[in-house]
Amino acid sequence: MFITHSTKIVTLWSIILISCNASAGTMEANLAPNADAIYETEALNPYKARKVLPYRSVQTHKCLVNDANNKTESSCGQGLCEVEQAGEEYGICNCLEPYKHVQYPDFANISKFGEKFLPVKACAYKAKLKKEAFFYSLFLGIFGADWFYLAAGNRGFICIGFFKMFTFGGLLFWWILDLILLLTDQRLDGMGMPLFDDLAPAGA
Repeated sequence: MFITHSTKIVTLWSIILISCNASAGTMEANLAPNADAIYETEALNPYKARKVLPYRSVQTHKCLVNDANNKTESSCGQGLCEVEQAGEEYGICNCLEPYKHVQYPDFANISKFGEKFLPVKACAYKAKLKKEAFFYSLFLGIFGADWFYLAAGNRGFICIGFFKMFTFGGLLFWWILDLILLLTDQRLDGMGMPLFDDLAPAGA
């Protein structure tokens, strides 16, 4: 009886791991196979995400002010071009919540994948919310819900979520670790972008 159940468990894990290896990777269909394999290998290691996931976060972005009075500028995407003093030619894009500046990878240049990026798109990426991620992790983390929420379409993250679910949060150790990483701002979403910190006090 024990051997039979053990065999079933091993078979189930084999199927899950094979499925993860087959499906994890980038969301871009035009990636060359060798680049996809490199990305997949690293992405399945959940704590190497900062180095390998495809998008790049940018803290600030300058904008050319068309009208300093109403501070509108189409190049700021979901944000406003703000200046410190009226009449200035350039300002800083201030994103609406929860948008962030982003650089997309240059998928046309596979040899420089992860190194070469396209120009910044200001306030174009809708970030995942830290508060939602925290509650998913706290109350449903043992079922991998936080990884499902943060996946942002990354199948590698989804597979990791299933792995976490079937181990009941790594017998709670993984659940605790993910909570600590989340609260110390070390968790990224499935595209390698930081979360929007709506847990921080207003004005912090």
